Amino acid sequence: MSYFIEDKVDKFLLFSLVIVFLVFFAGLRYETGYDYDNYERIYEDVRFSGYSLEVEPSVNAIMGFLNKISVNYVSFIFLMALLAVAIKGKFIWQYSLFPFLSIVFYFSRLYLTADFGQIRQGLAAGLVLWSFVYIKEGNIKKYTLILLAAVSIHISSILFYPVYFFVRKQFKPTVLVIVLCVALAVATIDLKNIVINYLTNFMPEYIAQKLVYYGNSDADEIIGVTYSVFLRLSLIVVLLGFYRQKVYSDENSLIVFNIYYWGVIFYLAFNSLPQIGGRGSLYFQQFEILLFPYLFSYSKSNLQKAAIFLFVGAYCYWGAMTVINSQEESFIPYRNVISK
Repeated sequence: MSYFIEDKVDKFLLFSLVIVFLVFFAGLRYETGYDYDNYERIYEDVRFSGYSLEVEPSVNAIMGFLNKISVNYVSFIFLMALLAVAIKGKFIWQYSLFPFLSIVFYFSRLYLTADFGQIRQGLAAGLVLWSFVYIKEGNIKKYTLILLAAVSIHISSILFYPVYFFVRKQFKPTVLVIVLCVALAVATIDLKNIVINYLTNFMPEYIAQKLVYYGNSDADEIIGVTYSVFLRLSLIVVLLGFYRQKVYSDENSLIVFNIYYWGVIFYLAFNSLPQIGGRGSLYFQQFEILLFPYLFSYSKSNLQKAAIFLFVGAYCYWGAMTVINSQEESFIPYRNVISK
């Protein structure tokens, strides 16, 4: 889209309109999106008891404040959408090579999943995105602070913290391939009980309880090597096989690639715990919004760019439909507070 609009101010205005639309589309929804009823129940719990053990401290504080000023649950949904979408929108505009391409990925892969459903994780994911700035700067103090802020919104964001210590390194392709092969092998083994028993031995009690809860909610599910994994692996293979020198020559693209790569490894390693593997890898996978624009910039011929556009279109359509079809009754029909 940015190809058809040359003026930077016009681009910014159009981008801003898209962000405003996304805020209102998610923020004014009524009984739409999964977890809507759960958050409404929690909001009422905080109204009467002042605190809920089901959500983290910052979310309790937001709910408590809104209840004190006597606003309804819809106001909470709108505020969370405003914060989450605005934070991501500013990040995309500032750091994406092609912001409109990033918005397509954001809508299909993150917006529908998090900002339209798992709203705590959606807001936490926005803060994790901004931690990229402090990874680049090598500022461990600010990185830790922004991750702590994210953890206070959704505990799962703690899983992203270790990336600071290795994502600026240039790993040899052979190392990446070997690690990937091991992770693929692990993905075929049910290690749920071993992982839970090991991790709960040294985790704080609150986090351990969350881990056990998510582990039990997974029942006997195993993620396995899904179609989603195959698509992510394909992207990694293309970048390593054809554009490795370009990826490694720029610090920003190197960091983004490493985050994405290790997110796939995390997803496979926690195959036996889909709630943890899926929720945790979201913080890594969201960096697609930067990675695909890099890939597009590496492609010089019109044929390559056309191929990438086709892939992006198919990938994003598949992603959006997968989210919607998984809980169609939560998304269709869409209702908002105006038309309810």
